[in-house]
Formats: sequence, C-alpha cells, structure tokens
Amino acid sequence: MCGIFGQVNYNKKVSLEAAIKMSQALYHRGPDGEGIWSNESQSVFLGHRRLAILDLSDNGKQPMISKCGRFILSFNGEIYNYKELKKILPEVEFRSETDTEVLLELFIKLGVNSFNLLNGMFAFAIWDNLKNELTCARDRFGEKPFFYYHTSGELLFSSEIKALWQSGIKKNVNNEAFFNFLINNKVENFNDRNSTFYEGVLKLDVGSYMVFSKNSIVCSKYYKIEPESLKISFDESIEELRRIMDDSVSLRMQSDVEVGCSLSGGLDSSVIVSIIENLRNNRQLKTFSARFKDFDKDEGQFIDLIANNKNIISNSVWLDKQTYKNSFEKVCYHQDEPFSSASINAQYEVMSLAKSSNVTVLLDGQGADEYFAGYFFYLNNYYRQLKKNNKPLFKNELREYRIKNNQFWNQPLVRKRINEYPKLDLIFNKIRDRLTSSEIKEMFEKNIYNQIKTFDEYQELTLKERLLISLFGGELQELLRYADRNSMAHSREVRLPYLDHRIVEFVMSLPDHFLINNAFNKYLLRKSYENELPKEIVWRKNKIGFEIPQNNWHDGVYSFMNKFPTYKEFDFELYNKAFNVSSLSLFL
Repeated sequence: MCGIFGQVNYNKKVSLEAAIKMSQALYHRGPDGEGIWSNESQSVFLGHRRLAILDLSDNGKQPMISKCGRFILSFNGEIYNYKELKKILPEVEFRSETDTEVLLELFIKLGVNSFNLLNGMFAFAIWDNLKNELTCARDRFGEKPFFYYHTSGELLFSSEIKALWQSGIKKNVNNEAFFNFLINNKVENFNDRNSTFYEGVLKLDVGSYMVFSKNSIVCSKYYKIEPESLKISFDESIEELRRIMDDSVSLRMQSDVEVGCSLSGGLDSSVIVSIIENLRNNRQLKTFSARFKDFDKDEGQFIDLIANNKNIISNSVWLDKQTYKNSFEKVCYHQDEPFSSASINAQYEVMSLAKSSNVTVLLDGQGADEYFAGYFFYLNNYYRQLKKNNKPLFKNELREYRIKNNQFWNQPLVRKRINEYPKLDLIFNKIRDRLTSSEIKEMFEKNIYNQIKTFDEYQELTLKERLLISLFGGELQELLRYADRNSMAHSREVRLPYLDHRIVEFVMSLPDHFLINNAFNKYLLRKSYENELPKEIVWRKNKIGFEIPQNNWHDGVYSFMNKFPTYKEFDFELYNKAFNVSSLSLFL
C-alpha cells in the first residue's frame, strides 16, 4: 500500500520541486521509503511513497523500471492473485517477490487487456518511453483512489487531493458538488462519477483506465457487471459462497507484516474473523473495535460474543467527546473532502489503535451491504417488484415483515410530492432561508429537484439495478473514501474480502429471494454462517452501519469546530455569499 503521484507536461519541463512537495504531502501513505523518477527531457516525473507489505527488501522500491527501460510503473495497492499470474509469464526472470513486478510484466505482455485479470485493489500509472504516453488504471470497485487534473498538454495525478494542491493547483469549490453534498449528504455523485468537491480536480472512475498522450486524454471502462440468472439451488449457493469467501480471505492474508481484523460486532466482520480463525489453525488473531461508554448502541456485547466464541485477542478503543474533538481537525485534513457522519472519527481511532499494536494490515467487512442487500431501503425495490410480479410472495413477505418488526411496512411505494421527500424539511428550514444570492437559490432549487427526480427513478429500479448503483455510486464509494484516508493516515492497509469480484459477480447472479427472504436481508450470508457464529449476531436486525453518539457529542462541539483552520480553508467566496460560518459547520 502506498501513495502515488506524477506529472506529464508536453509543453514545458515538469517541476521536480513540486514533485518533492507532493511526496511530502503523502508521507503518511508510505513512510518506509520514497522514489521519484524523471525522464531525460524532464517532460514527466512519477513519484511513489512506500508502505512495505510484500518483499520488504529494496527490490520492491518504486517507481519500478522495466529491464528494457521502456516502462516505468508507480503502483498503489495489492494484486492478490499475483502468484497465479506469474504462471502466464514463464519467460520472465523476476528480480523480486513483489506483486508490483508481476503487474509491470503483465502490462508489458498484454497491455490494457491485463486489467481484467487482476484480482486486487489498485491505482497505478505506467509511463511508456517509446510511445511517450501515460496509462493509468483503477480497480473494479474503487478501493484505491486516483485523482487528476489536466489542461492542454499537461496532467497531474495523485492518491490524495492534498498532493495536487502542493503542485500549485488552486483550491476552488465545485458548486454542483457543494449543493449535492448539502442535499444528499455525499460528495460522491452517481450521475457524475468523475467529479470531486473541487473545481478542475477529477477522479478516475472505478473499473476504468485512462491513456494520456500529447494530443488526447481518453478514459475507457474495462469492467462492468451484467448480472445473469444462475440456475442453482439455495444449498448449492451456500456451498459456493463459502468456497469463494475462504479463498478471498486467504488471498488477503498474504503479507510479510502482521495481519489483524476490524471487528464491529456485526455479521460481516464476524464472518471474516471466523474464516480467518479456520485458516490460521488456532493462531490468535488481533481484532480492533470502537467502544462507547453509556451509549445504548455500543456494540460491546456483540464484540464480546465473538471474543468468547473465537480464539482472538480483542483490542478496543474507548471514544468520548474529548477524543472526538481532539481528532476532528486531523480527520478533516486527511479526508480532503467534506463528510456527513462523525462515525468516521471512530474508524480513525481504530486505525490508530492498530498502529500502536504494530498491526499493519487489517481485513475489514466493508462492501457486503451493497450487494447482499444489507440496507433497509433495498426492501422498497424488492417489495415493489414482488407486488408487480408475484403478489402471493409479496403478501407473505409483508406478513413476515410485520411479525418480525412488530410494525407495518410503511415505506411508500411511490414518492412524488416534495414534502414527502426525506430530509427536505431539514434542508429547506435550515438552508434555503439563509441563501442570499438569487443565483445560488436557483442552483440550490435545481439540485433539490434533480435529487427528487433521481429518488423517484430509484424507486422504479429492480433490486439488482439498485444494488449496482450502490456498488458503483454514492453509498460504497463514500465508505471506501473514508476507509482509505483513515487507514492511510496511520500508514495502515485495509483489505476488503467482500469486494473480491468473484463473490460480487456470483451473488449478483442469484435470485433476489436468496438475498431477501422472510423479511431478512443478507439472507444468504446469514444462512451460510449460522452454524459458526452466535445466533444473536447472525439474526440480529438492528445493525445498520456504524453508529456513534454524535448528537450528544455535537453539543458544544460546533463552536469548537468553527475555530479550526480546516474550516477556514472551506470558507470560499460561494460559502460567504450563501451562509455564515457557523451554519456551514453543521454540514461540513
């Protein structure tokens, strides 16, 4: 795991001084070493910050230059199946035991056709000295970031936006992203996947690659999921899921440094802990959790259930308002873009705890909700389908929902009126009246109505269509951003077994009722591991995301937050026109 950065300029020499500043800005992503390569004409430089995970020797240093000298690679991530990929490169005499070298040689042999062969998380850039062009790529689901800025004849890229600022790029707000954040609580926009919170700063879309040359910049998709119905019994699906899950976790345990696991108390992370225990033959696993004293949603009882049931060393960090205040400015700095939930502060502290315990790699349960139908709102799409196509099953599911939830399912099947749209009252009452510019008011209302339109369209989607939006759109991409920045802030690597593309593709090919059944979401995952985990964890229904007592902590914290330099950095001209600083702090 590392940080990458670089610049190509066909019009003038690149700035090696800027390269040094960009490297310094990414120090936290790779404290084990740095490298900067530039060609003779100084039209390009590639940079790298190293966090040593595989082959800790100097053989793993980057940027890595091919034997012939034609190709230079700067790579961030892990290629989990690199040992298997070596087998299709029998002609290569490898100089290291790294996945980096395998990636480089595979690209030399197959070019962009190599990307679909990679099982991993990655973002990388490869310079071709012969063609005088740069090829960049990002993994299927966007675990690893890739930001870039380009003008005519020039391109800059980096793992984090803050490094681009060090190159001299101006920090100007993207107005559309700003209003999308206020309305939708997300910077990520499914309808504009390349945009960021900052004007001119773009991100390479997930499952995509980009080729930059003197005369053009071309972005292309190399990966997309097109679900097909798989003819398989439910019992067979359990067997196959367990097989792929075992292999996914096993691949992500490869490391020359210690591997641990995040443990939230929910099903997803508990499954991973259980699999690791079976794979490690009773070697104790270190787990890391966040706890909250005197909070009714503290996960301690479920964390203890796993600790008592499995052979693990459970480590917990206890968070309170003071801890939250102490880390808030640091979290803002590392995230680069606004965030809507204070829960990421807890994640930040968990990574700090892992660092103090000398655990460099952590497996995490993120990603399962987005295709196992783990969120409540997926029921809306599924039940709408059933009502149209299978009314007997719809009535049965509705009956089960009422029994298990002790209430009627009252999620509206159709939402057309503004006053029924979630959060609109909050938005209009707290924001609209503070708008001072007619231009800004117009932009705000435009974004409101676009969001309503999008929401209505989402209601009409099939379950699988809605899951695809979660995978490649806002829900997952937001969480992956949080995880990457929080882990790398402490030079930790997070690996996500549920985002092995083989598992995702398999589950997406199964019948919908394998995912939602008897009013339980994630039904297949629950049934697959019900004999290995406490039933209190497998069949609990009150675990949705990761909650912290932020409402209590925010009392008296907003005024403190306003004093942060971080917030002064967000005090753009647009904000001054639309809001006062204190109101802005409610949303950033």
